[in-house]
Amino acid sequence: MSRAIGFLVYPGFQLLDATGPIAAFEIAGRLSPGAYSLQFLSLRGGLIPSTSGMVVQTKALAEAPPLDTLLIAGGDAVKVPASCPETLAFVREAGRQARRVASVCSGTYVLAEAGLLDGKRATTHWSRTKDFQRRYPNIRLEPDRIWIQDGSVWSSAGITAGIDLSLALIGADEGEAVARRTAQQLVVYHHRPGGQSQHSALIDLRPGRFDALLSWARQNLSEPLTVEQLAGRAAMSPRNFARLFVQETGVTPAKAIERLRVEAAIGPRGLVVRVAEGEGLRVWRTCVNTALYNAIHTDYTPGGPRLPMRAAAVQVELALSNDLPPAPVNLVTNGGFESPAIPSGSFRQLPALPGWTRVSGEAIEVQASAAGAPAEGRNLVELAAESPTVIAQEIATRAGARYEVRFSYSPRPGTPAAENRMVVRWDGRDLGTVEGDGAGRANTVWRTVTYTVTASGPRTTLSFGDAGTANTAAAYLDDVRVVALP
Repeated sequence: MSRAIGFLVYPGFQLLDATGPIAAFEIAGRLSPGAYSLQFLSLRGGLIPSTSGMVVQTKALAEAPPLDTLLIAGGDAVKVPASCPETLAFVREAGRQARRVASVCSGTYVLAEAGLLDGKRATTHWSRTKDFQRRYPNIRLEPDRIWIQDGSVWSSAGITAGIDLSLALIGADEGEAVARRTAQQLVVYHHRPGGQSQHSALIDLRPGRFDALLSWARQNLSEPLTVEQLAGRAAMSPRNFARLFVQETGVTPAKAIERLRVEAAIGPRGLVVRVAEGEGLRVWRTCVNTALYNAIHTDYTPGGPRLPMRAAAVQVELALSNDLPPAPVNLVTNGGFESPAIPSGSFRQLPALPGWTRVSGEAIEVQASAAGAPAEGRNLVELAAESPTVIAQEIATRAGARYEVRFSYSPRPGTPAAENRMVVRWDGRDLGTVEGDGAGRANTVWRTVTYTVTASGPRTTLSFGDAGTANTAAAYLDDVRVVALP
């Protein structure tokens, strides 16, 4: 007897969310005749337009036959079925009567509103995770998964992940041999296991003869994984292997291994840091986070040299896999004020600080670290009182997200309190004025200053300097950090 598979759509559904799974089940039905009967369903039936403008013919929910499986498509207009009492009643009934229910992409919202995911594990499109977690805190969202089964309820990530979900359903029904042959007919890369990341490091590589080798490399990242080692594994000469690898995958072996190391270092609840240099946007190469660098580069040893910053301003964009802040990452370029070598104890006046914009004033001076500095080996910037100076940096933030602004501050030794005042501004708003009396002191006396702030948009300006009166901002500044908070 054929299993009835219903595909629930609505005006504004994502076409591939439905047609991808339908194609998989249709091919499986040809490979295993009589296995499935398929039909589009909608609230009232008739022609239903997708977001692309293409329409599909549907049967009304009231006319739907008893279903083996109900699969709900996602789309920009998913709030329509997710707030429709008749649709939700149908989905709840399917949850009681059908063997299983499933969703693709944001179709998860419909399952959630119907109460079928309460206390269960689920996944959805990565861009929806923050909103989904806020709306449904009692659902255990696993945003990095391709698909998840929890009892009779299945859910998948965005768009093409619906094909992965369908292949898993077909495998459960008709066996893995049929699922494999279906994947071959669809010409999909492979039948990905549900636990594979939505953000796979190799997802944009061209498939080919080196798939098995890369899978092995992913499991053996503790190895050096040199070209010679990989070539030996592939039973090729290093030269021939390197040439064919680029032809097959589009990247060099070293780049592929680097991507795998980045993915492993980031982990399923981490972040991806991308750096914009000129017109290109490439995965993590500039050393913004020492800890992440250590995890990627096996030749780094604790206590080694400081990692170099690019001389030009670097724009950092955080792309969180689940919009939850990971281990702190400093968003500020050159928070430690890297500069050319300066003899110990001496000053050097700079026309500008790398990564910072001089808003006003002229006297920016950098001094080599001295005793009492926040971190040995760092430089100290002085916004000199002779020409009160303001420096600023624009950083990438997320609207509504909370951040901690932290820095080290010290009055200049031998100067009165009136000349040791410095204002801190976040997005044009005063966070506060720091000051201290350096008179009579022989050395720098540091204190750490911390503010908790909220970003109002995707770009925020942080500035330090002139407190608004003459002879101010004669202060040392170092170790500026801005990190995301939970």
